[in-house]
Amino acid sequence: MVGDAYLEALRNIYSLHARGIKPGLLRIIHLLDELDNPHLQYPSIVVGGSSGKGSTSSMIGSILREAGYKVGLFTKPHMLRYTERFQVGGREISQGELVKTYEEVWEAKESVESKGHYPTFFEFTVALAFQIFYKMGVELAVMEVGLGGRLDAVNIANTTLSVITNIHREHTHILGETLQEIALEKGGIIRKGKPVVSGAESGAEKVIKNIAYILSAPYHPIHDVKLLSFYPSPKGQEIELSLGESTWSFRLPLIGLHQIHNAKLALYAAKTFHSLPSHSIIRGLGKVYWPGRMEYLQKDGVPILLDCAKDPYSLALTLRSIPIYLGHNSVLTVVSISRDKDYKRMMSLLSKHSKYLFITRHRVMGRATDPKTLASFSTIGFKILPSVEDAISCALQYSKNFDNPLIFVTGSVFTVGEAIKYLRKEPSDPL
Repeated sequence: MVGDAYLEALRNIYSLHARGIKPGLLRIIHLLDELDNPHLQYPSIVVGGSSGKGSTSSMIGSILREAGYKVGLFTKPHMLRYTERFQVGGREISQGELVKTYEEVWEAKESVESKGHYPTFFEFTVALAFQIFYKMGVELAVMEVGLGGRLDAVNIANTTLSVITNIHREHTHILGETLQEIALEKGGIIRKGKPVVSGAESGAEKVIKNIAYILSAPYHPIHDVKLLSFYPSPKGQEIELSLGESTWSFRLPLIGLHQIHNAKLALYAAKTFHSLPSHSIIRGLGKVYWPGRMEYLQKDGVPILLDCAKDPYSLALTLRSIPIYLGHNSVLTVVSISRDKDYKRMMSLLSKHSKYLFITRHRVMGRATDPKTLASFSTIGFKILPSVEDAISCALQYSKNFDNPLIFVTGSVFTVGEAIKYLRKEPSDPL
């Protein structure tokens, strides 16, 4: 049941979306100063990069919990509930916990607004995370960067370790047109004298390495971690990694080749941060929970894969992983993509790797691309449906006409969130 106070809080917080995205640290500095700087009361591991930030953050948080730390985990965006963004001790905070701290941060927001500083939705949310974690007594926070890094609100954290997952072209209107320009922004989360674990490759890796050198930040590249073996299955994968003279064998309950990359980063981060014990790493990776990321389930005996891929880079990795982990011949894709994404290239990829498309529109704040626009870039058969639920239902019916079918739901975290609500009947915010 959703409380009235929680609904009011959500309405007020979501009203800040009207302020858009405004890179810069001045507003978050003033807002946190009004709250007596809760972010300085504990260290943070800051996770940036172009994709895989949420998965990597979740893995690191799980390892730290197994090592005995009380951990605050901040991720974005949420799929069903705003409270998903804030976890303490591996638990999503309650509506009541959210409301209590929201009132303090909203009062601080109004105070700084009276002085001419107007925090955005994301800046308010980051301040809320820092305050929640302080009030709930975390020993350490794992914070996922929003966009870029250098001028992102999360970059105000008391950073003890930086992690950069990978770097590819995205948000070029804000971060720059070239990979090197984007890498400069992503590398802005590196702190002087503090270690950085990096999964960046090629030209981007050189930029990150140079930033680390200039800042005397110990540099730990992902290629130090070697993949010795992996055994894929629809529900997880058995992985063996090595770093130096040490090896780790574990079962990762997340599938996809990209999750091996993320597990390497999480392991290296754990060894870099206080050289956490091997048993904590193995148990932490084995217990990680990150729904909607190549998540495999069934409905009416038909296999379904949910994945939040929101750009061509992430989608290509997922499509490459499907035959390795699932082996299905006939991919029937349910898709809705937000209009600020590269939907033309994504539709091209889906057309090449699918037998049929079920094109729809997610419901989040009018952000979905018109299904007719998506359909115009399809080169295979398609059907347009009014909702994610209708599209999945239609795909289930069509699946009877295909050999070895797999229903693949993708295009956005919002699309997958609506699929999870339908398939698992999970509670969601009404807004």
